[in-house]
Amino acid sequence: MTHKYVQEHGGVGCLGRRKLDAWAEEEWGVEILRTPPYHCHWNPIEFLWSQTKQNIRNMGNRDDKIPIVESRTIRFLTEFKADAAKALFDKTKKDEDETRAMMMEKAAMLEDTDFSLLYETDEQGRLVNIRIDES
Repeated sequence: MTHKYVQEHGGVGCLGRRKLDAWAEEEWGVEILRTPPYHCHWNPIEFLWSQTKQNIRNMGNRDDKIPIVESRTIRFLTEFKADAAKALFDKTKKDEDETRAMMMEKAAMLEDTDFSLLYETDEQGRLVNIRIDES
């Protein structure tokens, strides 16, 4: 069905991201989420792969044959619940939002360089008589 739609609408070159995203939403009720390239920590699929690998490790051993590992992988992925998938997206969004907030906070910080920190040390090397010189 997808190939037919693409051909009927002028081929791949005529379908930009926005048109494809709108089609997926309209036709299938699917929202396309674009993740930043080269930022695996903001890509929910990486969390899923991590859980998949951990599950496979817990279920078997190093001597398992490929067909056994493949069937376990398929079973894990087909049984992966929608609420678990949502949790992966929520975690990604939370991490991204926290990073964005930290970046904005850092950009808004004023660097206070109008003072000097003066201190002395005692015989054991501990700091004593700490004071700020604002002149």
